[in-house]
Amino acid sequence: MILKRYLYKEILQNFLAIFLVLLLIIISLRFVRYLGYVAGGQMTVEILYQMLILRIITSMSLVIPLCLFLSLFMALGRLQRDNELIPITFAGLGKWFYFSTILKLAAAFAVLLAFLTLFVYPWAEKNIALLEQKANRDTDIMGITAGNFKEFSQGNRVLYVEGFDKKTKIMKNVFLQVTEQNSTGVLTSDTARILTDEKTGERSVSFTDGRRYVGTPNRLDYSITQFARYTVRLEQKGYDTTFRPVSRISTEELFKTVKSGKLDDKTPIIELQWRLSPPLSIILLSAFALLMILKARDIRGSWLFIIAILIFFVYNNLINIAHDMVLRGKLSSFPGLWWPHLLVAAIVLSVLFIPDLVRSVKQNLSKGSR
Repeated sequence: MILKRYLYKEILQNFLAIFLVLLLIIISLRFVRYLGYVAGGQMTVEILYQMLILRIITSMSLVIPLCLFLSLFMALGRLQRDNELIPITFAGLGKWFYFSTILKLAAAFAVLLAFLTLFVYPWAEKNIALLEQKANRDTDIMGITAGNFKEFSQGNRVLYVEGFDKKTKIMKNVFLQVTEQNSTGVLTSDTARILTDEKTGERSVSFTDGRRYVGTPNRLDYSITQFARYTVRLEQKGYDTTFRPVSRISTEELFKTVKSGKLDDKTPIIELQWRLSPPLSIILLSAFALLMILKARDIRGSWLFIIAILIFFVYNNLINIAHDMVLRGKLSSFPGLWWPHLLVAAIVLSVLFIPDLVRSVKQNLSKGSR
């Protein structure tokens, strides 16, 4: 239908404009933040771009509903100001035409959001964690510079190198002082390299063709040992690989956990509700935006836009509050995260049906009085 295509065109044009602006803002803020990490030696350029892409993906659950909500206000608000909605109404196409048109568009975005939050979001969170671990592993290595001392394990390991190739991670003319149980040892070699255990995250330095000095010179406990290869741990522990936040667990695994009924806490149920909230909210927000446009005929466009932003963030904050309350045990898993959605749905249905219901009651009463 021509009118539907016209409405879709107006809404999608505004959606694209708002989306590009917000995307540019997100990229700029994230890029500046990660660039500081790169400058401080806490992240490589390769990790920067990967983290940037993954963080953009995880932010879509907030950006897409906001863009569609604001685009509805901009598109329908302009049509109302230009009196283009009046001819559509006189053509016999009332509010149900608008609702069917807008909700179909919202449903398409809801499907996209459901795919992102249920499948792409856990994958992105998992890869973000892996990149953070990789950046953490490389932090100390990136901090090693030729001619400078580098401390590890709270000063119990002091490393000095005359030359260091960051690509091959090979160090030349290496000196390492090791302090353990009130005794101090020194290792030297022509070459050495930093090793990292992929499972535990523990770092160690592997020496090749060097010497080990233990004890105090001119005493009986003093010894010098030559070795072909010698490995020393730089840190006593790495990162905890057994801990896995629920945000990194796949939706399929969450469903199996909930279905099994073997729940030690409410976390899997709440995470599923959290992932289903964006698709549900985008439909409710679209209906709410349409009602406001149809009812607020005397509100200026700028004020309507400000009100729209406030409504969105109030709604989003209510969802965050509900999420926090459930995790703290102050609210049960039902209603859980559903009560903000039920509240908005109740407002929409009340505004939509109560006036017609009151009008119908009045007509019946007037007919009865006659």
